[in-house]
Amino acid sequence: SNGPKQTAMKINDAMRDDEAGFRSLCDALPIGVFLSDAQGHCTFTNRYLQTLAGFTSAEALGEGFAQFIHPQDRNRVMTERMTPVGPTGVLQYQFRFLRPDESIRWAKTRRIVVFNSAGLCTGHVGTVEDITDHMQIEETLKRREAQLAEAQQLAQIGSWQHDSATGTVLWSDELWRLFGLTPREFGPSFEEF
Repeated sequence: SNGPKQTAMKINDAMRDDEAGFRSLCDALPIGVFLSDAQGHCTFTNRYLQTLAGFTSAEALGEGFAQFIHPQDRNRVMTERMTPVGPTGVLQYQFRFLRPDESIRWAKTRRIVVFNSAGLCTGHVGTVEDITDHMQIEETLKRREAQLAEAQQLAQIGSWQHDSATGTVLWSDELWRLFGLTPREFGPSFEEF
């Protein structure tokens, strides 16, 4: 007696098992994962994303996640995240989470559209990578470059670099000024120097 009711129950059990497996897999990933419906309302976040952003699964649902986006980034992200990208496109954007403890975490998101067999958008799936360390290193590098430029200007010294593989010579802005020239992207060749 394997009637339609038993078949439907088996299908429902299999789907429930598949969903449980999917959620377990997502929770084991070292990157944030989210799902949203066709209107962009969040329907799932994994543990990594919840920890990164500082929200619970329930708080992220619908548009609840938006309250955890840094206020200076929120409007841009809420608009940008729904930008059409076509059937094979990937939308990428960066923003900051402002966590409940007031700490800031930088995130890089990649989102794709999920289409059904009829070609209609049924939702979105995406990843969220914590790029906080990268952004802090980049900011430190910018500060150091500014400090070096200021020190060279004050001391009236310049610097240059030679890439022996390409023959490219790079001059600091101060070196250009010392020679009375307008700074440009590349310096003279090594031979000209």
